[in-house]
Amino acid sequence: QKEMLILERTWGRMKMESLDSYKSKMEESGFHEVAAHNVSHQVLPTLARWKE
Repeated sequence: QKEMLILERTWGRMKMESLDSYKSKMEESGFHEVAAHNVSHQVLPTLARWKE
């Protein structure tokens, strides 16, 4: 809990958006051939460590 409060005070409230949302925003900004890769599975060990 304490660590999450520190993160929130440092970076602000967390906001989750979908990959499609980020991809759309990039395309709207003029980027072409935008590829999105879901790395959720790879970061799960990191999130587990943060809970320790």
